[in-house]
This record gives sequence, C-alpha cells and structure tokens, in this order.
Amino acid sequence: KLHRKSSNTTYNASTRKNCVLFLEHQPNDLNSFIYKLIPPTLTMMIDDLVEDFRAVDRVLEACSSP
Repeated sequence: KLHRKSSNTTYNASTRKNCVLFLEHQPNDLNSFIYKLIPPTLTMMIDDLVEDFRAVDRVLEACSSP
C-alpha cells in the first residue's frame, strides 16, 4: 500500500513534478492519453483552490496572533 506523506502541499508538488518527468520519457500516445484523463484546466483550478486555502490560512494566522 502507498502511504501518503504528512504534508499535502509538498506531496502534491513533488508528485506533479514526478508525473511530468515520467510523462516526458513515455511514448506520445501514452502522454496524450494521460493528459486527456487530467485536463490542464482542472489542474489549474486545483492550484487556484490550494492558493485560496493558503491565503485563508495566512489571514487566520494573522488574526489569531496577538
């Protein structure tokens, strides 16, 4: 079984990087197949959501600090 790393953001970043590295060394038909499965617009939306959550986190931290 795969164990997810404790920190989600670093996990996502390194996973994305590994996927890109993996894809670059694959034949093109596999590339396009995988890219069709995960449209870039979806990954962009997910990135935006993550950024939003980080922004909210920063605001909450600022408000809770004395």
